Amino acid sequence: MAMRVQQNSGSSTSVMEVELESVYMSTALPKQDNTHDFPVREPSRQASIKNGSGDVPEQDRSPLPPPSVAAEVLQRWNYPRKNIPRVAACFWSFVVMGSTDAAYGIQAHYNLTYTVVSLIFLSPFVGYTAAAFLNNPIHLKLGQRGVAFICSVFHLLSYIIIAVHPPYPVLVIAFMLAGFGNGIADAAWNAWIGNMARANELLGFLHGLYGAGAVLSPLIATTMITKSNLPWHAFYYLMVSRPSLQKDGVELANRD
Repeated sequence: MAMRVQQNSGSSTSVMEVELESVYMSTALPKQDNTHDFPVREPSRQASIKNGSGDVPEQDRSPLPPPSVAAEVLQRWNYPRKNIPRVAACFWSFVVMGSTDAAYGIQAHYNLTYTVVSLIFLSPFVGYTAAAFLNNPIHLKLGQRGVAFICSVFHLLSYIIIAVHPPYPVLVIAFMLAGFGNGIADAAWNAWIGNMARANELLGFLHGLYGAGAVLSPLIATTMITKSNLPWHAFYYLMVSRPSLQKDGVELANRD
């Protein structure tokens, strides 16, 4: 480095010139590696640092917390294993419900017109309507076992009343009881199976078995009436045993 000082004549100003020499370093400085990945959290909250110019947001770089919400695993018809008898009991319940929705030989026995006999097919609607208002509190207070018990009791009462072939107005009331039993069981088992995995397939089987009961029941009753010369109400002697199996099966299946 060289330095030269020059002073102008007649002036108090001096000029200093400095000549710098280039310096070369033998080793290069290491480059900073900026490729490291650091977890950066999106600013969920901002802290304010007050200075002379105003508020400056500060980014929150604390590590992410573990997830607190987990997806619930849907039950299947075979998982847990206790669901297998439960689903089978629901299937049997729908067979009984399908067998209930029919009337055999009533017109000839009571000597009624078709218009009056049609009340038999309208009376279960009253029971279904009552079940629509009561099935939720019944299910919440008594659970699935309570629903199975009430459904089976109402079916059993209706079948016993029909089997003794009472006067026609009593018969209409008996089918109202059967409709109430069908209504609470229909809502409970549809809601339970509808929350399972592959619910569409299971509900298809469930309602298909209802149709199977509705198809087989008239065939059995017609055979008993025409081939064995039995009265129309003799079919309900057979129906009396079905609610007992329904109640026992659903209660045992829902026992923890």
